[in-house]
Amino acid sequence: MRYIKYLLISFIILLFFTGCTKNYEKDLPPGIYARMNTDKGTFIIELEYKKVPMLVANFIGLAEGIFTAAIEKDAGYYDNTRFFDVTDNALIKGGKPWGTGKIESHYYLPTNFNPGLLHDREGAISMLKTESGIHGSQFSITLKKMAWLDYNQPVFGYVISGIENLKTIRAGDILRKATIVRIGEEAVDFIVTPEYFNELKNSVEKENWETAKTRNEEVISQLKKRWPDLVQTRSGIYFTILRQGAGLPPDMGTKIMVKYTGTLPDGTVFIDTAGEEGGVKKMIAGEAIKGLKEALLTMRKGEQRIVVIPPEMGFGEAGLSPLIPPNAFLIFDIELIDF
Repeated sequence: MRYIKYLLISFIILLFFTGCTKNYEKDLPPGIYARMNTDKGTFIIELEYKKVPMLVANFIGLAEGIFTAAIEKDAGYYDNTRFFDVTDNALIKGGKPWGTGKIESHYYLPTNFNPGLLHDREGAISMLKTESGIHGSQFSITLKKMAWLDYNQPVFGYVISGIENLKTIRAGDILRKATIVRIGEEAVDFIVTPEYFNELKNSVEKENWETAKTRNEEVISQLKKRWPDLVQTRSGIYFTILRQGAGLPPDMGTKIMVKYTGTLPDGTVFIDTAGEEGGVKKMIAGEAIKGLKEALLTMRKGEQRIVVIPPEMGFGEAGLSPLIPPNAFLIFDIELIDF
């Protein structure tokens, strides 16, 4: 009898605690989700594995400890990491394993944007962009609409539950556990291995290359209609001389005085020396982005030319937010005043 009472009491206690534990996955439709348990409570991210499979596979591979080449031990990369930067009512950043004993990942991903995945709401999660490209592990989550991040950081999911907990997170708070939840046959079949991730990565890189090739050809075709005399150098920049100069070009490190206007192919001005004293900028020959550096080191005093710089000799895939989008051609109208 006493044993039966013990079992009954144990059963009641179990029911009590079970009822107190919130089932965040209850009634979720088929899909892949990340349950993020933090110091400030739990939130759920729906991962867009059908739209951006490479980005989601990367996140899962880290969360489940599959990518042992990128981390020190075979455990969840995100577990016990701290949210390292929080801007009130704007953006939360995570994905650095400070103080966890894991080695920070230093690999980068090819750009993988989907036009239907935007920072158009609170709870959009995207991979952080650095000067070297799209970071392999660091992510940000929006706390409001942030359209300027579109086509700058690729979105791969949205917070669908627990947004109120997300909003209480501050820098230094801990992501205790990132758990991947698969619901439905398709989601269960989305198994991440290093080999499968590399296949997805190679596919994205090939698609990006083909897209860039087509885009570049179209841009140059349009620009040659404006400047039929554009000449391509061995390095890949294009130029046409509007006014001849005299003498020899400046040497590397020479102090020079220039006037220039930088525009995108659609005419958007991203830089102009008109705001400088006398409309002239003083600079050092050779201290500029690769394409502009080459142009200035081949110009003569008094020369004016149009210079078209392809993405790989400008700001590349990273761009220069918010002025210059990724993979942008840059057009400079340059005049070398003196040196």
